Amino acid sequence: MNAPAPVIEQALARYRPWLWAAAAYNLAWGTLVVLFPNLLFDLIGLRRPDTPALWQVVGMFVLVYAPAYAWAARRATRNWCSSACWASCWGRSGSSGPPTPARCRCRSDCCS
Repeated sequence: MNAPAPVIEQALARYRPWLWAAAAYNLAWGTLVVLFPNLLFDLIGLRRPDTPALWQVVGMFVLVYAPAYAWAARRATRNWCSSACWASCWGRSGSSGPPTPARCRCRSDCCS
């Protein structure tokens, strides 16, 4: 039996600040790494990587989750599972290409 939407919304409301914080962190960290790939290494005194473009790819992976966290934070009951499914689709796709319907089947009944 499914709980009414206001009850679920109220239960998930405690996660909203964490989702907004995750969105802000991913936006800030991802942007900094993409724009200034050597900054972190310079700040902590490590040798710069030979291929900063790979570090920028890591920044893009982090950056791409910022809108998903913000979307989930806006309305938890509607967007929570959709964001998880979205992340799952892109995670399963990896470097093998864009998500396809076969890769994007969310096996949870929360998205229906």
